Amino acid sequence: MREKLRQIKIPVIYTFARSGGTLINRCLGCISGNIILSEVNPYASLVPIEVQAHDWFKLVSSSDFSDFSKRTYADKIRLLSEAARQQDSHLIIRDWTTINFLNKASDDYTPSMVLEQELYLERYRFNIYPIVLARRSADVYESLTRTFKNFHNLSIKEFGNCYLAYVQKVLTYPLFHYENFCLEPQKELKRMCDVLGVNYSNAFVTEFSKFTYCTGDNTLFKQSRGAQLSKITVMESNQESESYIAASLDENCQQADRLLGYENMEIEKQVHAFWRIVEVRDQALTKANDLRHQTQVELEQLQSQLQQTQAELERSQSHLQQSETDRIEHLTVIEQLSEQLQQSEADRAARLTLIEQLSEQLQQTQTELALSQAQLQQTQTELALSQAQLQQTQTELALSQAQLQQTQTELTQSQSIIQAMARSKFWKLRTILFRLKKVIGLPTDA
Repeated sequence: MREKLRQIKIPVIYTFARSGGTLINRCLGCISGNIILSEVNPYASLVPIEVQAHDWFKLVSSSDFSDFSKRTYADKIRLLSEAARQQDSHLIIRDWTTINFLNKASDDYTPSMVLEQELYLERYRFNIYPIVLARRSADVYESLTRTFKNFHNLSIKEFGNCYLAYVQKVLTYPLFHYENFCLEPQKELKRMCDVLGVNYSNAFVTEFSKFTYCTGDNTLFKQSRGAQLSKITVMESNQESESYIAASLDENCQQADRLLGYENMEIEKQVHAFWRIVEVRDQALTKANDLRHQTQVELEQLQSQLQQTQAELERSQSHLQQSETDRIEHLTVIEQLSEQLQQSEADRAARLTLIEQLSEQLQQTQTELALSQAQLQQTQTELALSQAQLQQTQTELALSQAQLQQTQTELTQSQSIIQAMARSKFWKLRTILFRLKKVIGLPTDA
């Protein structure tokens, strides 16, 4: 059995409380193919292994849950590693390191001051791939005493002793600093994944805050500053707090920081800053050369465009001169048209006056025409009467002419008779008688 277990590879993350373990847990856990048992230990776990395996990762079925819970720690790790492998995933252990070194981390456990995870897994011949995530001791102590009620009265002496003991136990493992990770998360997590032999993806930078299947900041009653962040960033140290100052002055904390390389980190920071300046200068020089080349190309293009623009300008000036001539001609035409318009306006006004006069004359003529029509109607009536009288007169004239003609006929006849009578002896005697009466004065009436 132990020979078989020797072949099982188990990546392990050692990190003291308040050293960034939850953040690394979330960053690794959100990457597909990574399954992290969060803060588990052979003695005890914040959340039991079987609960995490069943509720979070579905590595244990409900029917197998009871039997799985009764197995030893080694059997649980072996079965879960095999289940993860069948899912083409890596099983990773995030050790609950604090319980082995700090009193009151668990109510019924006295710290052993050794890495029990290491001892237990090596005893059962697991092939472990460990890394250590460290943080400056003053930040760890200040955060512990501020965050957890059971550590409010934790003395700096007790913390310094246990923290130095922890650091001395993990010195032989690949070391990563929380502060460096926050500055360059992609670079540092890629290094961690390479050492652990697990999956890596750049997507963790935006996806880590969505991952909740772990213990730590995200399970606190009152969320810490780091748990509320959606972007990985360096948390500012509370350097003015009493606990931070006390840890900074404690000899054990100072020794722990030296062993973790924090003094060297200051020099490394300066060297890194120097090379960063050189790198930035080189990049700036490269950019300047690129910019100079690009500027030269753009200058040549601009010169070509300038020549083209000059030619276009000359053409435009020629067109402008022609346009100016055309404009003057247009202005002359406009002035002539304006004069014509003014004359037309005067003619229009005269026509309007004439139209008004003609309108008055037309109105007067219409009035006179109405009178003339009335007179004409009266004249026509009188003419009709005159025509009737004329017709009657003509009729009477015709009658008179007929009578006259008849009278003339009768006269002619009478003259003929008279002439016949005159020629007669009687008439002659009568005539002599009338003459005799006239001479003697007698009446001549017949």
